[in-house]
Amino acid sequence: MDKQIIDDCQRHVALARSMDILAYIYKTQDQYDDMRRVAEAIIAIYQQLIDRGEEGLEWELAKKYSVLGMCQMHLAQTKGSLASTTSAISRFRRLIEQDTSISSPALGALEPALAANLARASSLHDTLGQHAAALQAVTEAIDLYSRLARQEPADFSAPLAECLRALPRLRQAATGRDDSMADTLDAVELCRTLADAYPEQFLPDLACFLVRLCTCQWQGGVPAWADALESAQEAAAIYARLYASDPDRHRAGYADSLYKTFLCHNGLEQLDQARVALKEALSLYRILVTDHPQEFRPQLAQCLLDLTQYLITYKDYDTALHTVHEATSLLTDLAQKDRATFQPVLKKARAMHGLIVRKRSR
Repeated sequence: MDKQIIDDCQRHVALARSMDILAYIYKTQDQYDDMRRVAEAIIAIYQQLIDRGEEGLEWELAKKYSVLGMCQMHLAQTKGSLASTTSAISRFRRLIEQDTSISSPALGALEPALAANLARASSLHDTLGQHAAALQAVTEAIDLYSRLARQEPADFSAPLAECLRALPRLRQAATGRDDSMADTLDAVELCRTLADAYPEQFLPDLACFLVRLCTCQWQGGVPAWADALESAQEAAAIYARLYASDPDRHRAGYADSLYKTFLCHNGLEQLDQARVALKEALSLYRILVTDHPQEFRPQLAQCLLDLTQYLITYKDYDTALHTVHEATSLLTDLAQKDRATFQPVLKKARAMHGLIVRKRSR
């Protein structure tokens, strides 16, 4: 490489940019080790120029450290990726603090780059068991993405939601406290505010976090069924509108929100309303299983068992027998692949089958 680099700064930069094209080609082919080597060579070029006093290249060097960190992460080089990502973060911070035209682009490009690297650093810290650092990084990423999402919602809604989903688990790992309720409430309120201004981008996130809030509310020490039901019903109402416009994209979320609605009605002993919500969820899970059998058969089997219990309660034993047969068939297949998870549920289904047979014979 030293023989290829000549003293003229413009040619140095031209060489680095031509190598950028090569790196992009490697990325399109998922050749991350080759891409890593190119990124390291580009970093060496820019670092040599900066050491010689050339100005205006810190932005390019910071970006290349970010690219290197991404490559190393794909290659499972966790410590190396964290070192490169940390270097990128420190350089992006310095450029934001300087904010001079000679050393950095517009702030609109720097802050997204910093946020993305903070999110990656959080994941890497978490992998290495550095929980406090992971929490600190994701918290700062959320602050940045929250502000950026108000400016460019189409670009930043997804990474913001990903960081918000990770926050409760990272906080618990770092502090030993389960603040899932508070974190999820904050996420709901943030998404609600953003959805008022940008419904297309943030209504799906609002619905998703309402379902999570519902789960937090009914899984507490004393289940707050009424509050959980309110959250589930709001989520289901949002998903119903989203499902009407894009069924394939929102079917799973809609089914989950309806199932949570069923659980809450059931917890409040509102059996008729619970049964209606359960049947609606069941119909959606049947469609999902047709398209994604491995992913959704467990949910379908559980819905069938829940419906069987209701049919027994309503003394509709013939339909209950047919329903539990279907559940047992699904669970038998699932238990062959994951005995530890599904054998206990299969045992429950067989016990329900025996109960129904005895009740029918009376």
